[in-house]
Amino acid sequence: LKGKGSFLGKFQGLSHVHRPEVKTVLTCITMECACVDCGEVQPSDKAMKLECEAHYICSCCLKKRAVCKPAQLLACTTCSSNSHQLQHATTNGNPAQCDEKPIWIYVDDSNLWIAAKRLASIVNHLKTTEDHRVRIDIGKLTDVVAKHRPVAQGFLYGSEPPPIDTVWEKIRQHQGWNVDCEKRSRITGKEKKIDTKLVADVTERACTIPKEERSTIVLITGDADAIPAMEKVVKYDGWNLEVYMWKHALSSDIKKMDDGDRVRVFALDDCLKQTTFTNMKFNNKEKKLLDKVKSKGVVFKMEKEAFRNRIPTNKWCKQLESIAQWPFQYYWFEKGGKMTDNLVLVFHGNPKEGEIDFDFAHFLEIINNEESPLPFVISAEPFLQFQQKDIGLSQYALEQVGRYTWEEVLSQKLRKGKPSQKKLNPAISTHTVISQL
Repeated sequence: LKGKGSFLGKFQGLSHVHRPEVKTVLTCITMECACVDCGEVQPSDKAMKLECEAHYICSCCLKKRAVCKPAQLLACTTCSSNSHQLQHATTNGNPAQCDEKPIWIYVDDSNLWIAAKRLASIVNHLKTTEDHRVRIDIGKLTDVVAKHRPVAQGFLYGSEPPPIDTVWEKIRQHQGWNVDCEKRSRITGKEKKIDTKLVADVTERACTIPKEERSTIVLITGDADAIPAMEKVVKYDGWNLEVYMWKHALSSDIKKMDDGDRVRVFALDDCLKQTTFTNMKFNNKEKKLLDKVKSKGVVFKMEKEAFRNRIPTNKWCKQLESIAQWPFQYYWFEKGGKMTDNLVLVFHGNPKEGEIDFDFAHFLEIINNEESPLPFVISAEPFLQFQQKDIGLSQYALEQVGRYTWEEVLSQKLRKGKPSQKKLNPAISTHTVISQL
């Protein structure tokens, strides 16, 4: 980016900037655009496109970034896609109007997430009732519902996440979000107090805020339990109400409350890909999940070229998903602390009504076919079959466990299937033998 002939070099005083890691293709279009930092409207030949390819920055602000924030030289603060922090978004590319009142956002996370998993299964043409891999991106969801309006504060309600869940912890660490977790019932496994807590907080907000400070309350829920709070908000002058949820999860009673004026109800279906992401990595470090690998795991023997092509890529996973029509997660099998060329896939989910469970035999037949549509795969086999090969023990030897001595189980003679008259000590269980092997 250095030199008089370069696009960046056209800005006076920036010829000294060295940014070799920036690989953005810079284009110049004759049009007027607003700077994301200062808001001034300038011709595009005096502004530069940011990494998002949708917004611009003027030469003055670019100089300031080069000195103060060189690591964020071309980063877009408007379209930040990796932050869970609430953004005070701009209006039509310009900074938010100073007289525009901030809004409050209340999210029923469990209601939103469960419905998103079901919608994702339909959109991706899966044969399961839901896609359990789907996660909600709170930062992007905020951008969608805020519509470039400033946000006073967000409130997230849901059941207490498992210890391995890092998403909620990241949300807690950022200012602007108030996270309220409730433990699930030990008897029913269902949530407690979530809906009542959300209704109470919204009602309190509607009652306590002075009239001159009232603006819009945004509810992200489709549960009819939120209707009492909605009715309370509408009773107070100065409040507007917006409700967002996936179309199939919206209560009919909530839809009826849309009057086209103070109360508006919106479907989020068109924003599914924008507001969610898919967790493709299987956590094989969690012992509770290992039973799923044994019962629903498949091992792919991969070509060496797979590593060079960074398989599995998103495109490769989509190709595999179209073949299986079943949600899966993956991890690379390790041996002796080193990664091998064996890719483990774990398929899990409940079939839709009228569908059968995942057909492993048919899936393996497609993958092992010479004309397999999936590249970089040498062969595929069930995880249990792979595990037996990995410990070097034949099926015959496994059948003999409990009939012979521990020494003979480990001996080469038993592996070849030769019988013995000695009995194994009953105190040594089958589980002990296998674990030792």
